[in-house]
Formats: sequence, C-alpha cells, structure tokens
Amino acid sequence: MTFTKHAVIEEISDLFGNYGEQFYGEKCNQRCHAISSAYYAREQGYAENIVVAALLHDIGHFIAHERGYPNCAELGYPEHAILAADWLSERGFPEEITEPIRYHVMAKRYRATTSHVTLSAASEQTLALQGGRLTVAEAQSFAAHPYFEAAILLRECDDSGKPAEQIDEDIESWLDVVAAVIGE
Repeated sequence: MTFTKHAVIEEISDLFGNYGEQFYGEKCNQRCHAISSAYYAREQGYAENIVVAALLHDIGHFIAHERGYPNCAELGYPEHAILAADWLSERGFPEEITEPIRYHVMAKRYRATTSHVTLSAASEQTLALQGGRLTVAEAQSFAAHPYFEAAILLRECDDSGKPAEQIDEDIESWLDVVAAVIGE
C-alpha cells in the first residue's frame, strides 16, 4: 500500500490527538515527552533524522492502543519500539529514523548495563519488562550494530525528554519537520 505524505502526517496528528495525553508513569504526558525529546535533539544539534526519531520514538504505544492490543498496560506497550519502526517504515520513513527507533529500548538496556545512567522510576520498571540489563555478550553485540550510535543518541533524547512540568506546545508545529523527511 502506498501512503501519501499528507495521509501519513494526518495519521500521526490523529494518533497524537487521540493518545498524546496519556501518561506512562512519567510526570509528563506522551505529547509533552515527544516534543521535549525532539526539542532536546534539536538543541544538541543532532541531525534532523534524530530530531524526527525523538519526536516519534514512542508512537508504537499509540498504535497499540489504536489497534486494541490486549497487553497495553499502565506503562505502555512493551514492544512499542518494533511496532513504531515497522509502522513508520511501511509509510516511507528512511532507516535513519526507523532503525534508531527500533533499537531505542535496546539502547536503554545497554546504557543501564554499561554506564551509571539514572533512569526514571517508570523507565526502571519498563526495563525489567523489556528484558533487563544486557549480558556482556549482548552489550558487545549491540555496540557493533550499524545503528548503535544513532540509537544511543535517541535514547539520550528519550531520557532527557521527561520534564517535571507539562509544556504547552502543539504537536502540529513539529509535523513540518516530519513531513520534510518523508517522500510523496
């Protein structure tokens, strides 16, 4: 199936409109988290692909809710990263966006294993649901992955995009950035 740019942007807008006000154990809702993550990526001077990945990295939670998946819990859908990456790929997003999204949970597991990163309480809870810390062999294997560095950058944006207070910014202003990275 072919998706037009307009249709994809409309789908993303609708998903944020329908599910962006959800909280998954954090102090901010998902819309705020997405925008804050993208804003952080932009402020750090990361490539536009990372900015878009930061904005859309958790869209799999919304898709799971939209589809009525039974294992959507208080902390979201455990396989949201894979679901998001596949969904975005089907809609023409480049691998430079979909693959960091696909591996941002693995990047959390890696960072929790190899550094003294402080995860939020919700991220600690989901870490256990997502496989926990990596073994040495798993960490070495992931570090050799072609999208390792981009996934780590995205994870940094994810961890930094959890403000204690809600921001009052509309997702629509960020959709122009998304539209710029997908074809017709």
